Amino acid sequence: MLPIVTHSTTATTAGGPAGVDQSCGAFTASTGVNNVQVVNIPGAGGTIGLSSFVTMTGDPTTVMATGTAMLGGIELNDSPVDLTDVRPIARVAEDYDAIVVNADSPYQTIDDLVNAWSGDPGGLVWTGGSAGSIDHLIIAALAKESELDPSEITFIPKRSAWP
Repeated sequence: MLPIVTHSTTATTAGGPAGVDQSCGAFTASTGVNNVQVVNIPGAGGTIGLSSFVTMTGDPTTVMATGTAMLGGIELNDSPVDLTDVRPIARVAEDYDAIVVNADSPYQTIDDLVNAWSGDPGGLVWTGGSAGSIDHLIIAALAKESELDPSEITFIPKRSAWP
């Protein structure tokens, strides 16, 4: 059997595409495929890993797992490579997001939150995964739907959306 190298572009080793890569690596190893290697290349919303991956031509055993953050990373970092430089072969999962507040928050509904936010678009601080991640995109979409300028939101990205 051929060795398989999975190539992850996540910023951390927890969850997301890295979790998919590690799970696939464990599965393929358990089925007799040897030399399974997972390589995490963090940075710039996955575009550093993508830039590395597209240079690995001629090796049919190398695959990459990525997620929605890659789309934002490509745009935000003005990446010289994008997903037209690779061939998607499968979608393994969907990205879902939730907006949560502390239990003692004055906001009981999304309307309460949006009404307060509308009064001071830059004053409400949002946080989540990396800039360009599904978290960031959902907040920008909510701003747009609420007739707020997405460029005025205050979003503090974290290295990962995982706790």
